[in-house]
Amino acid sequence: MPRTSRACSCGCATLWSNTVPPRLGEYSVFGVLGCVVSAFLGLRLLWKIWRNE
Repeated sequence: MPRTSRACSCGCATLWSNTVPPRLGEYSVFGVLGCVVSAFLGLRLLWKIWRNE
């Protein structure tokens, strides 16, 4: 599972930095959305780890 999440966040960052269509202004929609989801899931994981200790 960790490899999959790293690949997802890395892929989304690549989409964002290369401004792959579809775009809103100069930002890739899927790149930004993927980075936001990836950050949310990472923070959620850290929260669950912190609460179990």
